[in-house]
Amino acid sequence: MKLNFRFLIASLLCISQLSAQKKEVDTDAIKNTRKLGTYGISNDGNYIWYTEQSDANGTTFYVCTNDGRKKASYENVRGAAFTSDSKYLAFEWKDDINVLELPGMKEYRFVHARNPKVVGEGNRTYLCFRRGDTLTLRNLSGGEERRYTGIRDSYLNKQGTALVLYKDNSLIWVDIKDTKERFFFTGPEIRNVSFNATGSHLIFSSTKGNSTVIYEYHPQASSATILVDDRSKGKQPHLEILKHDIRFSDDGNFVFFKLRERTALLKQDTNLITKGVSIWSFRDKNLQSEQSNNTVADEYTAVIALDTRDVVQLENDHQTISGQVRGEYVLLKNKTHEFETYWNGERVQYWLLSLRTGEQRDFIPSSVQQPVLAGISPKARYITWRDDLSNETFCYTIKTGKVNKIAAGIIVNASVSTQGRRNSFEVSGWLKDDAALIGYDSFDVWQVDPENKSKPVSITGKAGRKNGIQFRPVEVLAQYELTGLKDSILLTGMEVSTKYSGFTKVKLSAINAPGKNFLGPYLYYFPGIVLDGYVPPPMKSNRSSAFLLQRQSDISPSNIFFTKDFRHFIGISDIQSEPGYKGYVAELIQWTNKEDQQNFGVLYRPEDLDPAGSYPIIFNYYESRSFERYQYKVPALSAVNVNVPWYVSRDYVIFIPDMNRMRGKTGQVALETIEGAAKYLTGKYTWIDKRRMGLQGHSHGGYLTNYITTHSNLFAAAQSSAGYSDFISGYGLLAFGGISMQFMHEVGQNNLGATPFQNTQTYIDNSCIFTVDKVTTPLLLMHNQGDGVVSFEQSIELFTALRRVSKPVWLLEYDNEDHVLSDPDHILDFCTRQQQFFDHYLRGKPAPKWMTSGLPAVYKGIYSGLEIDSSKKAVGQ
Repeated sequence: MKLNFRFLIASLLCISQLSAQKKEVDTDAIKNTRKLGTYGISNDGNYIWYTEQSDANGTTFYVCTNDGRKKASYENVRGAAFTSDSKYLAFEWKDDINVLELPGMKEYRFVHARNPKVVGEGNRTYLCFRRGDTLTLRNLSGGEERRYTGIRDSYLNKQGTALVLYKDNSLIWVDIKDTKERFFFTGPEIRNVSFNATGSHLIFSSTKGNSTVIYEYHPQASSATILVDDRSKGKQPHLEILKHDIRFSDDGNFVFFKLRERTALLKQDTNLITKGVSIWSFRDKNLQSEQSNNTVADEYTAVIALDTRDVVQLENDHQTISGQVRGEYVLLKNKTHEFETYWNGERVQYWLLSLRTGEQRDFIPSSVQQPVLAGISPKARYITWRDDLSNETFCYTIKTGKVNKIAAGIIVNASVSTQGRRNSFEVSGWLKDDAALIGYDSFDVWQVDPENKSKPVSITGKAGRKNGIQFRPVEVLAQYELTGLKDSILLTGMEVSTKYSGFTKVKLSAINAPGKNFLGPYLYYFPGIVLDGYVPPPMKSNRSSAFLLQRQSDISPSNIFFTKDFRHFIGISDIQSEPGYKGYVAELIQWTNKEDQQNFGVLYRPEDLDPAGSYPIIFNYYESRSFERYQYKVPALSAVNVNVPWYVSRDYVIFIPDMNRMRGKTGQVALETIEGAAKYLTGKYTWIDKRRMGLQGHSHGGYLTNYITTHSNLFAAAQSSAGYSDFISGYGLLAFGGISMQFMHEVGQNNLGATPFQNTQTYIDNSCIFTVDKVTTPLLLMHNQGDGVVSFEQSIELFTALRRVSKPVWLLEYDNEDHVLSDPDHILDFCTRQQQFFDHYLRGKPAPKWMTSGLPAVYKGIYSGLEIDSSKKAVGQ
């Protein structure tokens, strides 16, 4: 026992010494930190490319086999693409093009070449590239090359059967197999050259006089023919064809293009006294501020069917396209002011429109009060939508015109959305031939018959709700359109109580009983969660059951893994934490609030924490963020939220709780959440110093910081960026390009549920400036005059109010910045001052001169004020 004790002491001392040797996270750590970039997988699933990048070393490109072993690397590669038959990989490297022949990775280099394109497969796999105005087409299988000079641009169909050359204002069709060349068009300003899906048909635009003309060509014809011009049947003469956004439909039966009112000089009114007046009217659908930010004439989508040659205008001043085109159908939606429909009496309407005939069909019953999320099924048999007020889901059968209320009996979460309505059943996708739709509630995934001929089937067997696991479908292969009723689909799941996540497969048309074995202490793709680094869904190879996916944990950066069954994973990339720097330990915290509800949050502490020590804590928050439990925190400057690695390496503790919400009590509930968390944590962990607790938040988190600061005496320092302070004045402000912020206060994120003239007290109770005389917490504000989301005046109001009652407050304002800082020098300056502020109040360090003495405007850009002022006592203490 004595030996073991001595060994334990020695081990602890060794760990302590190693930790002592580690550095605080600094700007060098940020510059050298490697991050996962883009990646791809070959069609056969056997080969992978991916990139890693850092600020210091740029981008490194890797190619490897799917076991991660055989690997080649290059610096600063662009434009990588596998050939369709998975035998070659082409990419730009430096000033050359490299082609790797797989599997041996034999390298072919084409010097001083650019713009590689690979098409075809087998013995008709081609590489196309340019050297100056010379285009080279090389058969990668046989090695034969053809060169074409004087080329302005080129276009290859993906089948590798045709090449179109743009030369001397002419278009030339080249049959790659027989090398025949056909000049089929000459004209000015050739644009929008594109093939249909089969590569057999071509469209493009050119100009004739002052008008744009759309042409079509197929190789059986001797020349291109006009598809659409100003004389086309169905096109209105007062609209002009635009030069951009001309494309085939997915099935190749239709061509879409854009129209716009012809530019005309308006005759000036003889009664005009001045040009300098804007007239705001209560009858305006959009405020003058919105209109002045959108002075470009509206563009309208139109379509022409290749068989009938009739133009159908799809959009106008009152209707716009909603969702995807399916077959010969598309949905139209009336143009409403989406932020004001809750009060202005406008009803959202949808119509089903035939691309072929232009016929419009009104399919939603008048009993549906607020239809949202309408969409056509892939085979154009059904339309689904939800009533946002009743929370019911409906399905319309296009052939019969029958409307069914579907998903009845499916339990949804009892929690409410920002607008005060329950969360609902969400349609995720359709199975093959529109046989059934897949959707989910808060916990489980369901298979639903669109015609209600059978009851909804919980394909997760209601195990999600039973076991506290949120299941979501993973959308790959164009949703589920290749999946039959007897196949399996891939789900992702996250356990609420642990935040473990993972993937599992379930059989369709069956009641499955997925357990918890697929879950682990990782963060994978999970739809609906928002991270500071996007995690995409798994990437599937086109011709095998192989997948690439991202995985990260609190101790391991995001890397890509290869799998065929979602049970066994092979690591492909190997990005590690930057060595030599102090790390953090994450812990999921659960506590019960006074309403007896479970709260979650993530606590981050130093990896070498001394249980006998005393540590300051900073609370950081926005909305729900406990799903970040297994997110790897990348070292960075704190442009928005406090960066966890940066502060924890400096012996701070960071706590990020989920923020509860209650209509009309946004501030009060936030206060109760943070104070409750503070009291729980300081009661549980003696090493958290309850005298040195700080607050920090940005935007909505900035408002929460302002509110808690003006309503609590528990906190020693607070830093708020770009947040609201006064909901009464804020109610009348404009943001997001001139939009009224009334919706934000009534039904949006501020969630007050009424106007200030309906419930003035709610606005007062949730504002910050009415209790500034009670403030005991020093406050550092950061806000910029260019903020287009939350008005700069909101921080000015709070600053001047606190200054009026002699409370310690500072405001950092950066030139030419918006809601979020973007200039690297500004970000570094802000992070430096933020840290000095927290170090002063939470760690007892001397204050810098900008805090003790300010910085007169005459010295702006000359002196920083960052030097420490040891001659003065703590500011505001």
